[in-house]
Order: sequence, then C-alpha cells, then structure tokens
Amino acid sequence: MIQQASIHFQISQGGPVQAIEIPSLEALNMDANCMNAIYSSLFSTIQRVEFLILSNNEISIVHRHAFIGLGSIFFLDLSNNYITEIDLSGIGPECSIDLSANSIKRLQDLHGLPIEPYWLPMSGNVFYLGDY
Repeated sequence: MIQQASIHFQISQGGPVQAIEIPSLEALNMDANCMNAIYSSLFSTIQRVEFLILSNNEISIVHRHAFIGLGSIFFLDLSNNYITEIDLSGIGPECSIDLSANSIKRLQDLHGLPIEPYWLPMSGNVFYLGDY
C-alpha cells in the first residue's frame, strides 16, 4: 500500500512553505493550495515520493534544482499554473510530467528535461515558433 498524504496550505502572505518532512511518503497531493513558488529545498526530504500533484495552484516561480532528489518519481503534475520556465533536473526519464495549461512559450524553457520523458502533455501553453 502506498503511503500518501493530501496537504492543503493557505498561504496568505506569499512566504515560502517549509520543507516537507515525511521521509517514507510515496504520494503527495498539493492540488489547489494557492502556492506561488516552488523553492529548492521544499521536496528534499521526501525522496521516496512517486506521485507529486501540484496542479491548480498559482505557481509562476520554480527555483533551480527544485526537483533534485526525487529520483523515484513516476508522475509529476504541474498543470494549470503560471509556469513560464522550469528546471526539471533530477527527474528520471520514466516520469510522466504534466505541464499543460501553463505559460510556457518555448521548449527551450524546459531545462533539465529528461531525454525521453514517458509522457509530457503541453496543451494549453502559447508556443512562440520564431526567434527571439
């Protein structure tokens, strides 16, 4: 049986959420929490997590190396946020990553993307196909 948790935060002052310290956690649902940023240390103590759901937040900032240490992850849902650029370093190629309905304009803005991600929906983003 997968150890899971649904965590709902109400972040009124926009301050950072402290690192989540549940080392044996395998599934974490943080859907619809009004999160606006993912800091680099937020998930450093949940290295066994396989399912991470961060959809329907207000995430526009994803700090570099925010996902380092999540080598066991199979599903990362970042859909329905305001992400324009993201560093996916630390996520293995077997992970399904949902980035649909964000503000990503260029594939070059996906840093550290696994070479062959298993599943990568990108619908609902406004891609710019020219040079800039």
